Amino acid sequence: MEFQTEKLFPDLFFEMMPLLERHWDEIALKDAFGPVDVNEDAYRQIDDAGCLHVTTARENGNLVGYAVYFIVPNLHYRTRLVAEADVFFLLPEYRRGLAGLRLMQASDKALVERGVDVIVSKVKVAHDCGRLFERMGYRLAEKNYMRIV
Repeated sequence: MEFQTEKLFPDLFFEMMPLLERHWDEIALKDAFGPVDVNEDAYRQIDDAGCLHVTTARENGNLVGYAVYFIVPNLHYRTRLVAEADVFFLLPEYRRGLAGLRLMQASDKALVERGVDVIVSKVKVAHDCGRLFERMGYRLAEKNYMRIV
């Protein structure tokens, strides 16, 4: 499996859509958000601004996973450049051995090379892969709560 940094546009966005559909089918909070409805224009603007990072996982050239981050200066701590995880996913049939760990390690390495000081990743309660992040040296820092209104 190969891991690399790729630009979301012009091509990767459309290549990711079938995986994103499978991703949402597996983990989405459908009662809160409904079907996936990606705001392509917003992602394009964020990508054009240089504030998006995508690490892909490919097997024989085929896309099998991704990790996407927003990169922004922290509003509370100006000197800190923060990468906030948007989505990460590896097709279930490739979740063997250390593939998931290697995808996240490749993302971390690329983010550090971009000057990121803090990397923030979230996990869904029903799909908690926090042990993966703890193995990488992350620590539990916050809990998020959501209310459907």
